[in-house]
Amino acid sequence: MAGPTPVAFTTKEEFLKQLLSSLSYDSSVIQVFKEFEKKKPTIDQKLEFVKLVKIISNNSIDDHTLIQLKNIVKHLSFKPEMIGKFQFIFVNAQDSHDSFNEFHARSNDVLSAIGSLFENPNFKSEMLTEQFIAKLLDTIKLLSRDNRRDDRDIDVFSKLNQILVNERFNPEKIDLILFVAQNGGIKSLGALKVLIVESPAFKSEMLDASFVEKLCAAVKFTKDIGGRIFQFVLINPNFRVEMLNESFLVELRKLAKNVLSGLDRNEAPDNYDKLGVVLAANENLWLIQSVNAHYSEGKKLANELSHNSFNAFHAYRDPLMYMNFAYAIATIGESKTRELYAKLGIEYFMRYKPETLEIVYTNLTSSKENQKPVLLVAFNKNDHNGAFYFEGMRLKDLGKYYRLFIVEVDSEKDFYGKVSNLSSTFGKINTLVIGGHGKPDLIKLGKTKEEGGKLTKDEAYLNLTDEEDMQSIRRYLVSAPTVILVSCSTGENQKSIGALLSRVWDARLYAPSSPSLQTFYDLNREGKITGVSYNVVSPDPMFMVLGLGDSHTEINEFLKGVKIKKVK
Repeated sequence: MAGPTPVAFTTKEEFLKQLLSSLSYDSSVIQVFKEFEKKKPTIDQKLEFVKLVKIISNNSIDDHTLIQLKNIVKHLSFKPEMIGKFQFIFVNAQDSHDSFNEFHARSNDVLSAIGSLFENPNFKSEMLTEQFIAKLLDTIKLLSRDNRRDDRDIDVFSKLNQILVNERFNPEKIDLILFVAQNGGIKSLGALKVLIVESPAFKSEMLDASFVEKLCAAVKFTKDIGGRIFQFVLINPNFRVEMLNESFLVELRKLAKNVLSGLDRNEAPDNYDKLGVVLAANENLWLIQSVNAHYSEGKKLANELSHNSFNAFHAYRDPLMYMNFAYAIATIGESKTRELYAKLGIEYFMRYKPETLEIVYTNLTSSKENQKPVLLVAFNKNDHNGAFYFEGMRLKDLGKYYRLFIVEVDSEKDFYGKVSNLSSTFGKINTLVIGGHGKPDLIKLGKTKEEGGKLTKDEAYLNLTDEEDMQSIRRYLVSAPTVILVSCSTGENQKSIGALLSRVWDARLYAPSSPSLQTFYDLNREGKITGVSYNVVSPDPMFMVLGLGDSHTEINEFLKGVKIKKVK
């Protein structure tokens, strides 16, 4: 018995029409095809596109894939002649041992990666060859396999896309990404993402075969001290390729083990991040070797001073403090370290450049008459996330025009006492910088009982109830002082603590209106402060303190308690 007579199509157009009719039940497919038609493809390219859609349909791939495809088709970089390359993706995306869901996920991951590449200004359409796609597919397959292990990273493909889209990455170097996937896996990819996307020190010319080989080796070498610590080094503005060499990494491991040894498991995670922040912030990373060499001396001195101090900081429970004192001994010597601690209360020496510490010491001990206006920086000792290791690095240039002093305080009583003592000795304060984690109504200086300290909130913080105490030190400031708050949200509005300080002290005051990441001092040629700005950012739970992510500058300026300017 004869079978059904095959339908004969006289033209390609009729064939296309029939194919589209068979897919008409799926509105998502038709929408994607309409976007494709806007690119003015030939009839053959339209047929190729429908073949691609049928491949997707036959594999029951979800709407998310079609949305990805639609976005790619809409992109300016997409050309109709590329459509055959996308058939190649779906034909080659599947591994023999893949589950159905894994094939779907990989298809989406590849399309997402190509979409990211299209957004990269260095991408050219002629780069999208089958060889290029094969390398990208192999990279994604390798990362998928590596990500099945216990140390899963749910953001691994997000990190890959952040690399591919970044203008500091040239897509022609896709081989290097594949090398990282082959030889370093998801940990090394994470380090590469941090370097390319977040490091101010990264330059495109760094990225070559030798570099990625060293990076993968460095990630493996530092695995036992936690990958995040090494990633913080990559973010340091003075990062250099030489820091991937074994000699530097040996010192890094030694420092980490010195600092983190003896901690219980509950303390270790926080200290890993705090150590990481120090390594990201301190612009003298090459001093690690010297810090290691003086670590035992730093530990001894910190404990001695701790036990002799009324406000003991319990250094024996804080290995980070040992590191701070070791840094001070290595850079300015033990005698100056003792003096700065005794007279100014400085404990967190690694907040400051060695040159800054030398300037402050000279100003403190010099018998020469000095006509420079006094600038006092009063920083907190309650720094839960290490933000002030960054803020301290920006103070050196203030010593050009001003007679710069830095004190560290852990209570409101300590703050008022330091202000009065310093002013009584060196003259009225022209400019006062107050640094501490803040809210609209307070500035944190020390730790409360709830935070593991011994003080009440009124004792540990400057807040809106302190107006009488604030008024009591007004006589230690010049008639029209400048006050700068390095403290989140303290300039939110005219009910905030920034407005109160401005009114009580008759001051021109600068303060961030929202949570802030970085403070920038605008200086004229003489080094005098002419303005202040802050980077304000939507909080990033992982790297907020590093100033990473989308940010903008926002500041409120007050004069005698009245808000006079808001700059965005």
